[in-house]
Amino acid sequence: MALVKIQFSSKLLENQTTVRLLIPDQKIVKPLPVIWWLHGLGDNGNTWLRKTRIELVAEKYNTAIIFPDMQRSFYLNIQNGLPFFTYLTDELYHYLYSVFPFSTNQNKNFLVGNSMGGFGAYKWSFTDPHKFSYIATMSPVTNLSVLPKIMPDYQIIESKKTPSLYNLALSNKNILSMANWLNLIGDSDPLLNDDQKFVNRIKKLGINLNMQISSGKHDWTFWDKQIEKIFDWLPLEKF
Repeated sequence: MALVKIQFSSKLLENQTTVRLLIPDQKIVKPLPVIWWLHGLGDNGNTWLRKTRIELVAEKYNTAIIFPDMQRSFYLNIQNGLPFFTYLTDELYHYLYSVFPFSTNQNKNFLVGNSMGGFGAYKWSFTDPHKFSYIATMSPVTNLSVLPKIMPDYQIIESKKTPSLYNLALSNKNILSMANWLNLIGDSDPLLNDDQKFVNRIKKLGINLNMQISSGKHDWTFWDKQIEKIFDWLPLEKF
């Protein structure tokens, strides 16, 4: 795989911003499938490359992986602040797909996120249900009421003014029911109870959100173990 690091001036964020990509280093003869891989709180797109075996696993597959940097935004447009969600889903999305040979076919676009990135994955897929066909989350934050416990600067997130993930799913439930869903979480994860409640509510909307609980905590040891499981689950072509 080739590791590509791009720094460009974002009009929406009014700053230089960074995005990293893993791209096959073989000749590209047709549009590439794409996995958007979203990071958690306190990390950036580089963390998955530093702390896991993701590149070693990905090199077996003909796909591109995008690792955006989203700071501590919780993948939201910050009230009285910067529009991170619009940056991700509009500005960055269109920029990358205009520069690289990426497929825009929904069946070739996938979304993965852990912790805060899991919240972002649900928010993006629930808001734009035509974009992705497979969505996997690891230890996702599904209830923003936990923020005071995990985020000292939680006041930057106006959670009371943010539509709940459930309400976003409710408005698009018929379309979302045709996608494929996977929620992976450890049996010792403090978010487990909230996740179970969330998955049960989403399933009642007719969305087949498959939840798998295995041994583990809310940490990189657990998330690293899930990488191969996710790649095996995605409909990707091997080299």
